[in-house]
Amino acid sequence: MAETHSTDPTPPALSPGPDGASAADVPRWVGGMTLVLCAALMLTAGVGVFAAWSLPNSPGWAMIGFEIVLLLGGAVGVLFGLGKFREAPGLSLACVTGVGFVGSVLGYLGVGGALGTFSLREPLFARLAAAGMLGLLATIVPLRADLKSWRMLVIGGVLGSAGVGAVGGAVAAYSRGLPPFVKLAGPAEVARVTGLMIAALLAVVLMSVGMHLVIQAFERRRREPQPPLPDAA
Repeated sequence: MAETHSTDPTPPALSPGPDGASAADVPRWVGGMTLVLCAALMLTAGVGVFAAWSLPNSPGWAMIGFEIVLLLGGAVGVLFGLGKFREAPGLSLACVTGVGFVGSVLGYLGVGGALGTFSLREPLFARLAAAGMLGLLATIVPLRADLKSWRMLVIGGVLGSAGVGAVGGAVAAYSRGLPPFVKLAGPAEVARVTGLMIAALLAVVLMSVGMHLVIQAFERRRREPQPPLPDAA
């Protein structure tokens, strides 16, 4: 009995990755912006390697190492922008974002924030801004047009940021010996300690609820796949 072969040219459907998305969920403009941002990161990383190698006394090896890491991360982002990642595009872009943040900061710290007399603060801020934009794009890919997930993400981000901000403010006040970290006497001291305990509990609750909502925003998108955007590649 003769075998029959399918001539259907339609490619097989892409299965969602761990982030609930596939290449079909990536709008063209997201890929284009990723390509431009990561190409810029690669360019600055190449310049950074050359500048750190050219220091008069000895090369800035720490910066060179992290610039190479940033260069490789940018290359992955360029491949993403060209549509080479067919599964888990949001997770892939999130990894590039993390490399952008970590490589930029550690490279900056590796040479004390300067190459000779040239301050690296402005280039650092520019890189962090680019990494932040990549992080936003990494969020757009899995969430897309799911308004409920976006609402959960925003509320969770606000609550979590409030909790982190409260902790940061408390640490700053404690390190400087400012109220309410100045010891009192009698009932006032009891009220002060009680207030600190309640504030600490509220901060923990805010951070916990915020993180829960952020996780649920992405989990909801994974459980309930949405149709791709009209301009998705």
